Amino acid sequence: MVGGVVLAHLALLGRWAEPGPTTGARPPAAATSVRTIPLVARPAPAAGGAVADVTAGAAAAVPSAEPAVARLAPGGVAPAEPSVTTTREPAAEPAPATAPSAAGADVPLYASLLPPPFEALFSLRRGAGAGRAHWRFATSGEAYELALQTQMPGRDSGHLRSEGRTGPWGLEPARFVEGRRGRDQRAVNFQRDAAGGGRIGFSGPSLELPLPPGVQDRLGWLLQLAAILEAEPALRQPGAEVSMWVVGPRGDADVWVFQVAGIEPAAGEAPALLALHREPRRPWDTAVRVWLDPQARHLPWRAVWRTQGPAGDAGGGVELQRESLAWR
Repeated sequence: MVGGVVLAHLALLGRWAEPGPTTGARPPAAATSVRTIPLVARPAPAAGGAVADVTAGAAAAVPSAEPAVARLAPGGVAPAEPSVTTTREPAAEPAPATAPSAAGADVPLYASLLPPPFEALFSLRRGAGAGRAHWRFATSGEAYELALQTQMPGRDSGHLRSEGRTGPWGLEPARFVEGRRGRDQRAVNFQRDAAGGGRIGFSGPSLELPLPPGVQDRLGWLLQLAAILEAEPALRQPGAEVSMWVVGPRGDADVWVFQVAGIEPAAGEAPALLALHREPRRPWDTAVRVWLDPQARHLPWRAVWRTQGPAGDAGGGVELQRESLAWR
């Protein structure tokens, strides 16, 4: 995986409790299907699209701030007229000019079993710095909101937020934003009812992408991964793989493939955890390691993001370690 440090974390109330009813109906496990989605950029509409205010100089300090995976260049397409003035940050590291073609790449749709609403508190490390992160999942009918807020001493607070609805295949994001100091700065809009088929638009890059089924944003993928592993016991076996499209706010999109390493023995007070990893596919791509908790609906116990440079690890990365979890 493949970027900000967030508002003062909310103190978590309550304690561990037995999980309540799941959100949304679980489809039959046998209903998994496979579709091929060609990923081709096209110009964004000239006006009328939802565009978030983007301010200059945003400091990357949360997991979304990892350097973007492949950048999708418009390829000669004339840029749309923005509805607001935007300022893009310079890239911290070089990135490929275009994303790999999706032609021939089969990305499955998986059964999923989302958890009930929850709040979790994590310790946060970014390089040599340490802080806290608060992760919240809330639902109302089919609507959901997933938010991550982080704070590190001496740095600006940051946030990530994913909003949308839950469906038979899990999370269906409608909008993803990242920002700092309580202000949204970059956004991704998942336009599922767009004319001619679903489209993905951005507040910064003047391009659009087709919206493939099962696509996730840079926050929702972690909850979606847990929901898939909770619903599909066969995918918990060593060597099994889970694939999904992941889209970031800088116009980046790629298929993330997670391979299951298996159950790792408990360390200290930690439960036995299901370990998965995502290997980078090119320079400046993102390596991801996650350890999911089978005793807590496979929600993450620990997660690590690191950027892979041409000669190896190019940064200190971001690490989350869960401290508490409360079902809401």
